[in-house]
Amino acid sequence: MWVMKRECVFPVLFLIIFSTVLVCSAFPSSATASAREAHWLAKKKKEKQKKPVVEDNQLSEAGQRNLIHFNFPLPESLKPNYEFWKLIYSKYDKNQLVLHDTEHLQVIYTVIDLNESVTEESDQDEGYSPPLSKRARIEGEKRRFREILMKLAEGGFEEKDLSAEEKRVFHLFDTVEEPGKFLAAAETGRMRIQTGQKDKFLKAIEWSGRYLTEIEDIFTSYGLPVELTRIIFVESMFNIRARSKVGASGLWQFMPGTGRLFLTMNSVMDGRNDPIEATHGAARLLQSNFETLGSWPLAINAYHSGPQNLMNAKMELGTDDIGVIARNYRGGGYKFASRNFYTEFLAALEVANHYKDYFGEIARLPAMKYEKVTLETATRLTELSQTCDVDLSTLEELNPGLHYSYYASQKALPAGTTLKIPPGTSDQFKKGLEAIAARHAENLTPKVAVE
Repeated sequence: MWVMKRECVFPVLFLIIFSTVLVCSAFPSSATASAREAHWLAKKKKEKQKKPVVEDNQLSEAGQRNLIHFNFPLPESLKPNYEFWKLIYSKYDKNQLVLHDTEHLQVIYTVIDLNESVTEESDQDEGYSPPLSKRARIEGEKRRFREILMKLAEGGFEEKDLSAEEKRVFHLFDTVEEPGKFLAAAETGRMRIQTGQKDKFLKAIEWSGRYLTEIEDIFTSYGLPVELTRIIFVESMFNIRARSKVGASGLWQFMPGTGRLFLTMNSVMDGRNDPIEATHGAARLLQSNFETLGSWPLAINAYHSGPQNLMNAKMELGTDDIGVIARNYRGGGYKFASRNFYTEFLAALEVANHYKDYFGEIARLPAMKYEKVTLETATRLTELSQTCDVDLSTLEELNPGLHYSYYASQKALPAGTTLKIPPGTSDQFKKGLEAIAARHAENLTPKVAVE
């Protein structure tokens, strides 16, 4: 008979009890398992309700396109600017004027709604009061808020003695760290009006369907992040006929001098106004900026202010941090528009890529399709249109980079000019051009008199 020694009893009992616990843990009762599973499913359902599935890019055409992406940084110091521009693009339209501080964009004093008519105060109870002009309303609001700021700057008050409007303005500056912030904000030039752009953004989403896929593919061919194409929303809102008061033109808003460096600009064509030609130029310009500055945020900022400004900023501040530069650099022509260009881009990128979340579904134009033909002889567009049975307006829509004189007169395009033509018309145009060439040859053949 095997007899267990006394000193072995307790270890064995412990092992038996511990094993039993492990077995019970490994194989819980069906009721316990069901309860745990129900709890897990409820938790997942709750998480799903709290975090709805959001498409990361609702603007680009779906499919296997091998697009290149880059996660553009948003410095903490620029978040107020980013949030401001998101409001401008997604909330306020052309009839809403946002009065704000130029240094601290989170300080929005008021929104002037031009849909609401405001009249001058009349001394006569029943006298006619004409509506205030847009300019008068703006200046009146600036004066009103400047008076409030001057009162806050003087100090010597308790908050309970302030009016509701004065309290609101006081707390607008809660996050502002600037010596004498109220007095500084009251200075001339510190208040600015920004017109809302929601209506333009909606139209830009619609128009983007016409060109965006090809534009993205062009940027991919240059090895560039597809997100860079959203600069168009900041520059032109996809209006190919956009012209600025300082001479910038087209989808990418090239200035003449910069355009000559990166585009075809001659007596026949202004490449700035052809969305495809201009896209190649923009890709080359951004590529050049990146090679010069070594940073995508700076390269984007340089698209507006020029690379030299950003090189100077890097040297003066000793950093390539866009947050530090945008907040502190004041050299050259680096003013409000330049300081905000990068955050405008980030805001446009956010709103465009998630436009369904901001606006709902938007019907977008179908993609532009075309073929190409090269003229072998000098040819008038009017003659080409008639011979090939294609409306002149169609040719103009496909070739907006050609100077208008070629559409409005009998001026002939030189041989070697390449035209975009409607899809499926290559044979039609080939025969038409052959017929035009034959007519031209016949007209040039000397006539021999027969006696």
